[in-house]
Amino acid sequence: MSELVDGWEAAFDGIQFRIGKGEKSADDLVLQWLTPGGWRTLRFEAVFYMAQFFFENEDRLYPAAHQLGGRKFLGAISTAALRGADEAWQTVLREKATSPRRVA
Repeated sequence: MSELVDGWEAAFDGIQFRIGKGEKSADDLVLQWLTPGGWRTLRFEAVFYMAQFFFENEDRLYPAAHQLGGRKFLGAISTAALRGADEAWQTVLREKATSPRRVA
């Protein structure tokens, strides 16, 4: 797993992200995204709303009988935290290739 460090930058679907120095201590890092007003730090509160949205949406789209949905999303988040975002994303892509598309 590659560690996300100060200076890391990436873009996903046209949204630019970077990691910069935080203010809590010399080791503090923050995740920022580029807005029309400049770089803004992504707060936990926003991440929590994103997590709730994706969990609920996955539950709406995928049947619980297939072990998919929100709980599968939580598993992917756990993988990202413990083994890296790249591994979590590759696992999601493999599973998407063989899973039902969504509940009718």
